[in-house]
Amino acid sequence: MEPNPYEAPKVADPRQANLSVPIDGRHCPACGENIGIGPIGTEIIPGRCRCPYCHTKLTWKGAYTATLIMIVLTLAILGGAVLVVRSLGIENRWLAGAVLGVMALPPTLIVGWIGAALQARYSILRRL
Repeated sequence: MEPNPYEAPKVADPRQANLSVPIDGRHCPACGENIGIGPIGTEIIPGRCRCPYCHTKLTWKGAYTATLIMIVLTLAILGGAVLVVRSLGIENRWLAGAVLGVMALPPTLIVGWIGAALQARYSILRRL
């Protein structure tokens, strides 16, 4: 039997998920590559990132809740550092700013990267 010349060719439906790609917070649902935590931790807009391989816009469930928790933790760290710097009684503003930066920046970066690692481990990436 010959193929019907008037029948449309069978093509993959781009709306269907690729079933061979693991459904987790580490693999891009579009290309299946492991994106790691770098794109999640360094993205400016919270709750969104791009796949470094195919540049698909991605998001994940609970991203805004996790971002809100990280903002609250960051503000608590910053507030505690301000209180410590004021209790030291440093008169020079530049020195007080430097001490504040040295005290607040490392814990803030740690909170951000831990949040990104937890998002990558416990959430599911999806296309935006």
